[in-house]
Amino acid sequence: MEWGVDALEMDVVITGDHHVLVSHEPEMLAVIMAYPDGRVAESMGENIFTMTTAEAQSYRCGIHAHPKFPEQICIPSFKPLLREVVDSVRQYAHTASILEPLYNIELKTIYEQDSSGKWNIGDHKYHPDPENFVRIFLNEIAPLQIKNNLVIQSFDARILEAMHQQSPDIPLVYLSEDSLKSPEVKLRELSFKPHGYSIYYPMINTQVVDYCRLHRIQLLAWTVNEPQDIERLVRMGVSEIITDYPDRALAIRKRLTDS
Repeated sequence: MEWGVDALEMDVVITGDHHVLVSHEPEMLAVIMAYPDGRVAESMGENIFTMTTAEAQSYRCGIHAHPKFPEQICIPSFKPLLREVVDSVRQYAHTASILEPLYNIELKTIYEQDSSGKWNIGDHKYHPDPENFVRIFLNEIAPLQIKNNLVIQSFDARILEAMHQQSPDIPLVYLSEDSLKSPEVKLRELSFKPHGYSIYYPMINTQVVDYCRLHRIQLLAWTVNEPQDIERLVRMGVSEIITDYPDRALAIRKRLTDS
């Protein structure tokens, strides 16, 4: 926010007592987390959907450095509730007299096809079914009043369909890393035209950019960290860049705008 980012992207899961927790995975991962006593393990895998919020937040993060992010500053913390993030963001925006950024939130489910073609679905094991997942999420954000500053994304078409039914005014983004399907084919998996299409950045070419522009679908690229890739995409007309290094993306955008 100090740098002036447009949006904050995060994933959320559901705890056993039905609260919305910010977490990239529905499990505790050893590369990120430590046990409540600070003990670091080679492997973990504890299921957040079986934990109360207090139990989930007793696990520690920021204890040890992530090997893929050498610039990371370790700050001991815990996985926050979504409402805790919003409260902190809102307080900082007010103090700094800046606009509150957009919340780009992925509702995280396990819904994927393995190499044999069998679907691995985590309903009722790692998360609620889509209708209840969406209902819990909407109940959680109601008092936060962020619906006018919110985008929901998911790889799971069922989640987007449930959100479209329960709250059709929220912009929805279909996530994809399916390199075998064109945007036209992939987006047919939905019964409606989404607000946006968010795909793994190596899949983006001029045909994808042209299709989204023609059909007025916002195109987002994830997760783009190398400056040369960020610049290539911006020059192609991709304005929505999801990155672990917003300072890099902002610097490139400013340079290209100034030139």
